[in-house]
Amino acid sequence: MYKSLAELQTKYNERITPTRISRFWALLIARADYANHNVMTVLLHISKHMPTRQGFCHPDWKTISDYIEDNFLVGAEIAWESASMQWVERLCRQLRGKYRVWETPNFLILTEASDRISRDVCKTCEATLKHILTSLPK
Repeated sequence: MYKSLAELQTKYNERITPTRISRFWALLIARADYANHNVMTVLLHISKHMPTRQGFCHPDWKTISDYIEDNFLVGAEIAWESASMQWVERLCRQLRGKYRVWETPNFLILTEASDRISRDVCKTCEATLKHILTSLPK
């Protein structure tokens, strides 16, 4: 077991790779256990607010946000990660083709691009975010 949540996050954020569903869910469950939340309750509640219309998932972000605000004094990031990943995974399945989800510490990217291009996009997104955040006044 991991000594801290930071240690767990570091292990899973070491490389930028296509998200493997089992890796994501293992991380989410471990983080939920760490934060003392019943992850299945979170997943089931959030998934109820992601209906499919016209062939694509359309989350009710207001309802999801209200649920997270009302039920997570600690560990809200776990619920948001769950909601985000559920949405992107559903879109991936609904788009069919060769779409995959790429995950970085701050982004989920849905793409059909090659591994090389996808890695470059992931690195560019992270570098751009870092540049923006360091450019903002303190």
